Amino acid sequence: MKNVIRLCTAAILLSFGAASASSLELGLTRAVKKRARTVSDAVRRQRVTPRILWQKCVPDEGTQCDVWSMNLDGSNPVNLTPGTDASFDFDPQWSPDHSKIVFSSTRGGNPDIYTMNADGSDIAHLTLDAGFESWASFSPDGSKIVFSRAVAGQGQLFVMNRDGSNPVRLHTGPGADEEPAYSPDGSKIIFGNDSTGRYQLYTMNADGSSIVQLTTGAYENRYPSWSPDGQKIVFGSDRTGNTELFVMNADGTGAVQLTSTPGAINSDPAWSSDGSKIIFPSARDGNAEIYVMERDGSNETRLTSNSVFDAGPFAW
Repeated sequence: MKNVIRLCTAAILLSFGAASASSLELGLTRAVKKRARTVSDAVRRQRVTPRILWQKCVPDEGTQCDVWSMNLDGSNPVNLTPGTDASFDFDPQWSPDHSKIVFSSTRGGNPDIYTMNADGSDIAHLTLDAGFESWASFSPDGSKIVFSRAVAGQGQLFVMNRDGSNPVRLHTGPGADEEPAYSPDGSKIIFGNDSTGRYQLYTMNADGSSIVQLTTGAYENRYPSWSPDGQKIVFGSDRTGNTELFVMNADGTGAVQLTSTPGAINSDPAWSSDGSKIIFPSARDGNAEIYVMERDGSNETRLTSNSVFDAGPFAW
């Protein structure tokens, strides 16, 4: 940039003299720097513009699943993991800066954890363990990934560096662990566990200590998602006889039902980045499609219309 300005200044010197050139050089410098900041801001906004991630399976939960992204209004869907093989690519989640996606895949034969760029390029194989690995999610600072790994046939929670190194087991208690996710401040992890005979929701510190049970009852409580401010948790429960979505306080109190569609499963909810909306899949219209609603459950809007199976978990 400086060389360009100096070339301009040299030409001005010949025509207007040194004093005028010096003033104009200062003006050019400010203008170019302002333009650079404008371009940089535009690039940054483009990079972090949120898109919805989800998994699409053909046929219904059948022989192939791919990771897709689309705009927040459901437009411009893009297959990020296209292929003709019968592999499953599933459980996609964004990195905090939306530059990377972590997901599970059977492309190597065993369900392992992978990452890729936001456009589906540069796929990296992170884990090579023989156990089924899924439900991977980044820490808020992007340095860690928490996930579930099958140990002796049951999912257990692990955390590793974002490059797949140094996996550490977080939970050694009874039952199968699933669906871990960091709280927005990174201090806690929420997860599901079926040690009581039904999946219930728990939190623990990020190092695996201080486990607290949030839900109870003779019914399933699953699919937890933190609100961006960490004050609320949206989740799925069959406490009404049908799997519906509920929201509760972060300590497990004050559960409120959001959806009511008897006979149709509502699952895998996720908050928008500003906390105003919740996205989820539902088979209420005869096929699993993606819907979005306000955080209080109002204004449910269908985003997809496909003959295939659209499913979560979601990230946006």
